[in-house]
Amino acid sequence: MKLTIVLFAISCAVSCLAMKDVAMQAEWEQFKSQHGKTYENQAEERMRQKLWLDNKAMVEQHNKLYEAGKVTYYLAQNRLSDMTEEERKRLRNFHPSQKPAAENIYVPSGKTVPSSFDWRTKGAVNPIKNQNNCGSCWAFSTITSIETQYFLATKNLKSFAEQQLVDCVEGTSCETGGSMSLGYQYLEKHGLEAEASYPYKGEDGDCKYDASKTAMKGVTSYTDLPAGNEDALKDAVANVGVIAIAINASRNDFQFYA
Repeated sequence: MKLTIVLFAISCAVSCLAMKDVAMQAEWEQFKSQHGKTYENQAEERMRQKLWLDNKAMVEQHNKLYEAGKVTYYLAQNRLSDMTEEERKRLRNFHPSQKPAAENIYVPSGKTVPSSFDWRTKGAVNPIKNQNNCGSCWAFSTITSIETQYFLATKNLKSFAEQQLVDCVEGTSCETGGSMSLGYQYLEKHGLEAEASYPYKGEDGDCKYDASKTAMKGVTSYTDLPAGNEDALKDAVANVGVIAIAINASRNDFQFYA
């Protein structure tokens, strides 16, 4: 009888482990499908799955702290979950050293600033875009602010070409990054195509700007906000529009923030 019970227990344990492995593999397949992940060979897939499992464990451990009330924010897996730290670093390529100073510093309007304000509710912001595996965050930040200013001037929300900045702004690349100031300086001299005519590729390419396809032009200057002045930032958001910013996103807490 004891032997039967032991064998039954071992059988149950093996079955449970097998079911867990099947469920985990199904979750991995869902992750790949959701984020369009493909790999060169089985060795790379095993490496990527190991990274994904490590990050999954980190996220689950953090969320236990959240459920216990020990932290105030929740984490979740995302498309970065199968990347190495070095690969994730390459996506965070805003470089202050590439940021030429603006000619003007923003002076707050003096108007009353509401306690909350969201340009998305005004129809002034496009849906979130994906920079993929290119360090082009600076281009997306630049373009988003331009899209909102165009909306405020025309009441027409358009999607403009981040790829044009990636390809055409000198001194920038997916590998080395760039800055919003360089983007604005380029737009002071050139027009900007719509995303539809200059689609995003997520990789470096030759500049293909076609002036005959210009969808927006007229950037005459840009203004810096005074460093560390949150009141000026709130005033600018409420009274000027979407502000191009860069933040330090190096912590795992931010990369997997849900």
